[in-house]
Amino acid sequence: MSKPNSYTTLVNSKQVTFTHLGPVQMPPFKDVTSVSVTPFTKDGNIVAVRLRHRGIDIPGGHVEPSETTPEETLRREVMEEAHMTIQKPVLIEAIGSDYFDHPSYMLLYTAFVDKLHEFTLTDEMSYERIILSQEDFISQYRAGDKRLMRLAVKAGWQQLQAGARHQIPVYTVHLPEYQVTAEPDTEAIGQIVDTELRKHFLDKTIVARGIGSSEHPGKTIDELVEIIKQCGTDRYDSSRTGDRYENIQGKHIDLFGFRRKVTPRMQLFKDIVYGFYHSAIGIHGKPTRIDILIIYDVAKLKAVVHQYKGRLDKKRDGFVFREPSQKQDALLGIIRVL
Repeated sequence: MSKPNSYTTLVNSKQVTFTHLGPVQMPPFKDVTSVSVTPFTKDGNIVAVRLRHRGIDIPGGHVEPSETTPEETLRREVMEEAHMTIQKPVLIEAIGSDYFDHPSYMLLYTAFVDKLHEFTLTDEMSYERIILSQEDFISQYRAGDKRLMRLAVKAGWQQLQAGARHQIPVYTVHLPEYQVTAEPDTEAIGQIVDTELRKHFLDKTIVARGIGSSEHPGKTIDELVEIIKQCGTDRYDSSRTGDRYENIQGKHIDLFGFRRKVTPRMQLFKDIVYGFYHSAIGIHGKPTRIDILIIYDVAKLKAVVHQYKGRLDKKRDGFVFREPSQKQDALLGIIRVL
């Protein structure tokens, strides 16, 4: 979503600065104050609501104390205001604000409409549900910044179209014997996951990136998978610096991974498991179990040749996305290692 990174405006006679963080930086839910969505029909129209005090707008509202996730808030607001359900929402923008004395955020999602229920007047602010073309919605929109809403509508529809074109497959390998309380049998474990890789990606050149859910406190494996599908990366929080991202050349690196051509004799996962056990001990003092393997199309990435401080060898395991605004398009698949 192309827009200024931050801007200041008057809200209730107070100067407030809003900062656009993009779709990757998911803030802590305790700091989220409101959630909204641009709901689209399959043919690209917007299901809007007519509010009593603001006119035409998209469904959304404030977080209730009992709610624990943005999606929970969003689904409640959509039902209350528009009397409909939506398919899986996709985050397109997180907006930070200094309105309060503590950090606060508004989240903007996009989603396809799932089902339109009978619309009945309630105590909610909305008194009409209306289906409009994108241009008609923008022309009638007066509830906020029209330019930013236009960008949000465009980004939301593009995101849904891209998702419809590029369904990211998720595979599962059950490996209960893979634990890190002792050094794992990398050979045996590697053969099982490599077989899965050959089943789906034979003859493709890939970049494989391992993820340990233990390094993402508060998030389940399935939640991480959804974040990766939406963002194209597990680096959803800019405050999580990770390790090895600094190099003496100061080059930007989006991700680290193993580049391999998937052949009948390829050996890959054992090397990743070995690194996550031994290298993790050296860096973090404890090993990491790999729960997710992200598979990227090497053609959608660009290798970054870099060098670590105190070392003479040059590394080629860092990559950047060739199209930073379309990270999801680089994904070939995701493997859950359970």
